[in-house]
Amino acid sequence: HVEFMGSDDGLLDLDNFSGLKSIFSGLAGGVVGYTLTSWDEEWRQPVIGLDVGGASTDVSRYSVRYEMVYETTTAGIT
Repeated sequence: HVEFMGSDDGLLDLDNFSGLKSIFSGLAGGVVGYTLTSWDEEWRQPVIGLDVGGASTDVSRYSVRYEMVYETTTAGIT
């Protein structure tokens, strides 16, 4: 039995899975996409991503490596 992680952090079986619902849809997909197309290894300037969608706006930053945040509180907001 195989399940895939979705962009909503849920798991999907093969019958309900599509690229649109994959982890690379949404913020994760945007970060990977602009990193692969905009990052310059020689220049090494941070890249800011802005993904404006129908229901949300995602803002992210890439510089040399992907960063992980495991905190549930940011700037005093939980």
